[in-house]
Amino acid sequence: MIKDKKEQMKHQIIRILVGVGLLTGGIAFAANHATVQKVELQDIVSPTKVEYDSAWYARQAEGWAKEIKKNPKNEYAWRNYYLASKYQLTWFNPSPYSKERSTKDATNFLEGILINMEKNIPDSHVLNILRYFHDGKWDEKYKDGVMRAIAEGPDDLLFFPDYAAFMLKWGMEEELTALCQKMYESGEYSPTLLNYAYNELVGLEPGSILLANGDVPIYSTLLIQKGKGLFTDIHVVSTAFLYFGDYRKRVFSKLGIPLDIAAEDWNSEGLIRHIIRHSKQPVYFSICSAIPKEGLKDSLYSEGLVMRYSAKPYDNISIKRQNYEKRYLLDYLQESFHPERYTAYANKGKINYATGFQSLLKHYRKAGDKAHMEELYSLLRKVISDAELTPEREEGYMNFINEAYEGK
Repeated sequence: MIKDKKEQMKHQIIRILVGVGLLTGGIAFAANHATVQKVELQDIVSPTKVEYDSAWYARQAEGWAKEIKKNPKNEYAWRNYYLASKYQLTWFNPSPYSKERSTKDATNFLEGILINMEKNIPDSHVLNILRYFHDGKWDEKYKDGVMRAIAEGPDDLLFFPDYAAFMLKWGMEEELTALCQKMYESGEYSPTLLNYAYNELVGLEPGSILLANGDVPIYSTLLIQKGKGLFTDIHVVSTAFLYFGDYRKRVFSKLGIPLDIAAEDWNSEGLIRHIIRHSKQPVYFSICSAIPKEGLKDSLYSEGLVMRYSAKPYDNISIKRQNYEKRYLLDYLQESFHPERYTAYANKGKINYATGFQSLLKHYRKAGDKAHMEELYSLLRKVISDAELTPEREEGYMNFINEAYEGK
């Protein structure tokens, strides 16, 4: 009976938040809301840029809700309130929220915020963006609203990921190039991630295809290509977007790949196989992207930060050596003199150098190239140390490179 009453009370709260729009309802979802600390309000950015715990997002949500009560027309207070609530409720796995309430309840709560935004800031710049991306539902009926939002706030770099994803999906090449140039020139984006993306691209054959997925790999390469103007002949394909017909048709047509796809290839790995099967260009995979490729693993060869598909074996170690010794810019792994704003991800990505170059370390040892072996070993030890791993994972990576270094 007590449990039933709790369930009834929970759903009643949800209904109140959605139907009536009680702004202070966000506090009900905050951890330890009875002892909420005073917090300096901040613009809420993606956890892939700066990561906080659930309680921090809860305090931010409460603070921004108070700002909205002062001025219900404050678009940026609404933006920050929505995002703080979203990250508090859905980002953590498992999150304090998911332990007590269902994903459906979280979606209903966020939908309630949007309903209140529609009442207070209808057809606004912020509402149009958030409504389009709410819960990952890129509904085409909101497309015109986002187009208006972009027109109203083209220089709003807080929405850079959202704008870039929208433009990429719908083929707005000129607008995307202008946006990336603004973002690059602002100096806001991570120098570490830009350097990493440069190293991914510099080792690829001209005109090749790079399959990538996720915010960081896609936006970093976009900024190198469209913001900096380098490696513009490389075709970076977002594998997640291949399910969207307009994007897929545009990419396949550009690459000379048939639009007709076999029924058995209508899945993530199948679409990739379709590209490989019909592509006339070399195909690479970004190793920092989670891309389904289980059925292709026997035909993938590491060249450092990328893996190349090849139906036949080849001397990938020589390519890896060229990348390490001549092509990759690696000074940033030793020391950087640029402020790093993307603290959540920048150093973590460096660990890919350890996995990508462990076999080259082994090659140097076997070849008796002590100078390069010592240099690379020192570098890999540093990237492992800088990657902010748990002690267990750090030990695992150290054992991994020590096996190559010591020949065990």
